[in-house]
Amino acid sequence: MKRRQGISTWLLVFLGVLAVLALSAQVLAPRIIDQESVRRKIQAALSHAIGGTVTFDRLDVVLLPRPRAQVRRLHITVPGTLEGTVDTLNIYPKILPLFIGKLRVAKVIADTPDLAVWLAVMPAGEPKSKRPEALTALRKSIADGGKRLAALAPNLATIIRHGRIALSVAKHPPMTIERLDARIVLPPRGFSVQVACGSSFLKDLVMDAQLDPQTLSAEGSLEVEGLRPHLLNSFFFPNGGSPIGDSVVNLDLSFRTDGIRYLHATGSGSAPQLRFLRDGRLLQIERAQFRGTLELDERHAAVVLNDLEAASPRLTLQGKLSKEFTEPRVGMAVTGRNIDILALRHAILFFAKDMQTVQVIFNILRAGNVPEITFEFSGAALSDLSDLKQMRITATLQNGSVNIPGTPLQ
Repeated sequence: MKRRQGISTWLLVFLGVLAVLALSAQVLAPRIIDQESVRRKIQAALSHAIGGTVTFDRLDVVLLPRPRAQVRRLHITVPGTLEGTVDTLNIYPKILPLFIGKLRVAKVIADTPDLAVWLAVMPAGEPKSKRPEALTALRKSIADGGKRLAALAPNLATIIRHGRIALSVAKHPPMTIERLDARIVLPPRGFSVQVACGSSFLKDLVMDAQLDPQTLSAEGSLEVEGLRPHLLNSFFFPNGGSPIGDSVVNLDLSFRTDGIRYLHATGSGSAPQLRFLRDGRLLQIERAQFRGTLELDERHAAVVLNDLEAASPRLTLQGKLSKEFTEPRVGMAVTGRNIDILALRHAILFFAKDMQTVQVIFNILRAGNVPEITFEFSGAALSDLSDLKQMRITATLQNGSVNIPGTPLQ
């Protein structure tokens, strides 16, 4: 019994000594570590990393429960590109280098960043991209960038919590990204990104992606809820004339690549409402759902629509569009089921009323229900769709109206 009491007593004494040492380290830390030196190094490193000016109101060196440098009210400025604040920036260094005046960062946590970013538009007449056209050169450029990141801050984990970014492009109104939570891990073990946010043009976005910067093999997923594409009209149609009206789209995508020579993506989604405007006319598509795949390599590209269903206009579609890169050949095959001719006619003529081929087809098909219709096309380019000789259409019409031009048959 006395032995147990003795062990308990020594254990309490040992824990008490640890507590005193911990508190003493916390109190003496500012004297042991040159805070001003650490402050200058952090400020200089951050300024150099972003190519601008970084200042902050306060720097604390905290040892418990984990050693870190805590920067409060960080101010960031890159003239003409970036400006903003970060409420708190916690920088977790490797411990030993701090005592010899060196900073080796393991993890950075940014709380409540509020940033404004400006992107310039390249003047007309200049090349849209200065990246090498050759795939091998592009691959080398990305791989070299990964090596530089790995050398600058190997395996650095950057965490963003409760962020906000206002993104401006030229004279367009800013796009706002809100409720931003992100985690980014740098090479050499791999480059990974996890992002969750909302925005002024969508309700929620979640992305998870991993990239090997040496082989450029990647995989990831993207989920988008409540995307309102019409709010992006000013970016994609700066001169006006967008056909997209008030619409809502949900997307769920996944992808994988083998270097930059192969891409495979699958996706599904829904559109509670799609509205299109053209020449004062309105086309509405209600309660649509779709699934599809995309495959791209050096020899060909293929887009497969596994299924598309819409409640209004009522239709069910499956199809495939393929293009060969080794020769000028494009192929398309579409199968539709349970289609109302009048609704389909209205939808297709809305987008392609100027195509003579479409007018010829719907001058023949006037009304009725189509249990199944198949459209096949093969040509050197999509522009050959105007040539009736390049396509084949087979259909079954029920309770319909057909007009044969040049004859009295109706």
